[in-house]
Amino acid sequence: MSLRGSTIALKGELLASGDVEIDGHIDGPVWAEGYAVTVTEHAVITGTVVGRDITVLGTVDGTLLAVDVVDIRSTAHVNGRIVARRVILADGGFFSGRVEPQQVDAAMRVARHRRKGATSSAQPLLVGDVGLV
Repeated sequence: MSLRGSTIALKGELLASGDVEIDGHIDGPVWAEGYAVTVTEHAVITGTVVGRDITVLGTVDGTLLAVDVVDIRSTAHVNGRIVARRVILADGGFFSGRVEPQQVDAAMRVARHRRKGATSSAQPLLVGDVGLV
C-alpha cells in the first residue's frame, strides 16, 4: 500500500494491514505491526512508527519501533528514540536520540497496550489496506 503524494496530510492514526510506503505528512502514529514501513524522502512523520522493519529516507520526529531493523538512509533526518534489534545508519543520515535494542519486546507490549486504550472508542476507517482513525 502506498500513501503517495507529498501534498497528502493526515492528522490521526494510520493503521496498515500490509507493507506501506508513505510520501506525505502524518501527524500521529503509524501502526504497521508485522509489515514493512518506508518513509520516503519527501515524507514527514511526527509520532510513533511501529513496523516489522522501518526504512527512513525522509523526516521522522518520534519513536521508531521495529521488531527487526530500522534503516536510516543518507537523506533521512530522525529525532527521537529507536527501539529495534538492528539499526543501520547510512553515511549522511542524521539521527539524534536514543537507541534501545534490548527493549523491543517490552516496547511492543507497551505500544499495543497504549494503542488499545487510545482506539477503544474510535472506529477505524478502512481504505484498501490502510485504516485511518
